[in-house]
Amino acid sequence: ENSTLTLGAVNVTSTESGPLATSSVLSSVDILGGDILEKMPAAYSWELFRRAPGVLLTEFNQGTTSGKLSFRGFNGEGEVNAVKLLIDGIPSNTNDGNMPFIDSVFPMDIDSIEVVRGTSDPRYGLNNIAGNVNIHTRTGGNYNKARLRYGSFNTREVQLAKGIETSNWTQNYFFARQQVDGYRDHADTERYSFGGKWFYTPDDGSYRLGLIARHYESEAQEAGYLTEDDARHHPRMSNDYNATDKGTRRMNQVSVHFDTDLADTLSWSAK
Repeated sequence: ENSTLTLGAVNVTSTESGPLATSSVLSSVDILGGDILEKMPAAYSWELFRRAPGVLLTEFNQGTTSGKLSFRGFNGEGEVNAVKLLIDGIPSNTNDGNMPFIDSVFPMDIDSIEVVRGTSDPRYGLNNIAGNVNIHTRTGGNYNKARLRYGSFNTREVQLAKGIETSNWTQNYFFARQQVDGYRDHADTERYSFGGKWFYTPDDGSYRLGLIARHYESEAQEAGYLTEDDARHHPRMSNDYNATDKGTRRMNQVSVHFDTDLADTLSWSAK
């Protein structure tokens, strides 16, 4: 654990059990706590990784393709995206290795982010060439949170979160909506996300069963690319041939979770 860098508070709700903990992986590990992440004025969640050392962010800002993260000698522009993305432990890369599902998670819904840089993590295989990142959203707790934001380029955003926890059940709900006019001409974006988490644990704590569902939708104009001269002298312009370029992205993610300890040193987790 001495090689693990932790920024911010990370909630621990029970004794350690289950599969290998991220802090025990023999590689470079960084953990970002939700208390600092939810306060960052980020338009997209991949921008939160600015706080993690050794992470490269590639910004596209072309319609529904906003940007992504990479590290360990790989960049975000290549055909191979070598970073495995997990959201609540669920593999969330697309078939080509990219990570559009990261846009469906907003900062206030994040409990922590784990960044493992290197190839020595035995838990994951496919897309784990450079390492992996795991975004943990809020699970359990009793809370009501709201965030309203107005910013540059006519940015309007609302995030709402609610947690309900009883002796056996936990429920977590989240909704977010964001509208941005964009830095460039023809760059308006509107997107929203909502989701819920329901988990059950019996009195004896012998297992945990849960369901997570999330929906995301984005409609965005695409300003297009510029020549070097236009980018230098007219950085906000959009060419006439891009006037009708736009896109819509709809994504759904549903997962069932089951965790149990079969013995003191043996656990089983299915997702």
